[in-house]
Amino acid sequence: MVKTKKWVVVLAILVIASAAVMLYVFYGGERNVETEESVYAIHTTDLAKQFASDAQKAQEKYNNKTISIHGITQSSSATEIVLDQGVICSFSAATPQINTGQNITIKGRFAGYDDLLAEFKFDNCVVLSTN
Repeated sequence: MVKTKKWVVVLAILVIASAAVMLYVFYGGERNVETEESVYAIHTTDLAKQFASDAQKAQEKYNNKTISIHGITQSSSATEIVLDQGVICSFSAATPQINTGQNITIKGRFAGYDDLLAEFKFDNCVVLSTN
């Protein structure tokens, strides 16, 4: 009887701890990239070259890091700016109007590389400067 109570208590503690971890992971809050320091500052062409030479190594280097990326705008919408070399920057809020062909520096979290479409995905982006 005492062994059963111990197992019930241990199981209850494990369930509560698991629930707490799940709540933290799913609802712990979104990163604020705007206040984070950039780990890397890179031009779109240099990023593309690194992935062309060794995609796995480049993915490990940049994955989930805050990066400042500089390039030329290809298109823009309310919540997305596409730079040259297939760099897609997604914003949480509406972005200012950016003209096509404009030099721009954007900071965001590197979310990954889609080798099928040759696209680099950034999210939680903010515009740092336009020239």
